[in-house]
Amino acid sequence: MRIRSSGSGFGNFGGGESRSDSFRQKHRLGQKVKGKLIKHVSDEMAWVSIGGDNLLAQLQSKHPEGTQLTFIVKQLVPNIILKEVFELNSVSANTIGMASAFDTSRILFENKFKTVQDSLSSANPIARLSHFLELLAKDTSLHTAFKDATDCARTISTQLQANNTGRILYQPWLVPESRRQATFVRSFSSHENNPLIETIIEFEHTSWGMVRAEFLYKKTKAGYKLKLQHLKHGKALLKYLNTRQYSELTAETECLGIAKLPQSAHGGILTELVFRTN
Repeated sequence: MRIRSSGSGFGNFGGGESRSDSFRQKHRLGQKVKGKLIKHVSDEMAWVSIGGDNLLAQLQSKHPEGTQLTFIVKQLVPNIILKEVFELNSVSANTIGMASAFDTSRILFENKFKTVQDSLSSANPIARLSHFLELLAKDTSLHTAFKDATDCARTISTQLQANNTGRILYQPWLVPESRRQATFVRSFSSHENNPLIETIIEFEHTSWGMVRAEFLYKKTKAGYKLKLQHLKHGKALLKYLNTRQYSELTAETECLGIAKLPQSAHGGILTELVFRTN
């Protein structure tokens, strides 16, 4: 994380050089400091408050506003550079362990799934789930591996729902030729008859790299944004989606834009959620 010492202000935060000088006077190299994320400027830039000094910082991982962060002072001149560190308590260590277990079980399933994924890729998208269940019924080892992965996802969801964060699903049939698939779902409304639902579907594709589709549903309408690791494939992916009808997307859908996936998101939504909830 690099602290910017630009003199340009943002909102009520001004005087970049004076902020940096104040920080230098209070801190030393190697010191551990704690700060609070005040306001996001972009996906990778945010204002942080450290010891009363408000500084514009570049974050290596994304956090919600209000998150308490811990840093090591790596450099004070000419620029202030802090290294973000994670202090694990028993709860966070347990969550990281669950995420690691899910990742391992997902890899084991993918290794077995390779032998049959081509037949699923060629199937009609609407019928893919049914075809996927048939494949599981025919192969006990494939079924066991999938159950292990979904059990891990369910355990993580229990932890997330305890914090009203959402839930994680594993849906490898959506894009069978991909890997590292994960789906995140949460509701923003307490009104059961008219909820606003966020769904994030992500996967890693051989050609497209890491892909994230971020949906917002309300009643019969849905808008989504595509975020790609390799932005040059955006039009090809959009064309791919437009030529397919997914049973999961029963609402009228509209693409709201295509953007480059931030570097901080390459670790996947699960990594983000682990550190968001701790």
